[in-house]
Amino acid sequence: MSQQTLQSQRTARLESLRKRHQELKEKISEARKYPAVDQIVLADLKKQKLSVKEEIERQAVQA
Repeated sequence: MSQQTLQSQRTARLESLRKRHQELKEKISEARKYPAVDQIVLADLKKQKLSVKEEIERQAVQA
């Protein structure tokens, strides 16, 4: 695979991760609006968001 192809794939992966991170951020924000939100579900969303953030950071270092 060419260097340009690898760079393009990394860029696409980073964009995908950033989009997922934003989606999770919005879900968490929306869930917090309701007092009856299941705290386990909220905690799971936060864990997913953190995991995505960590992956973004790993990908950014490799770029």
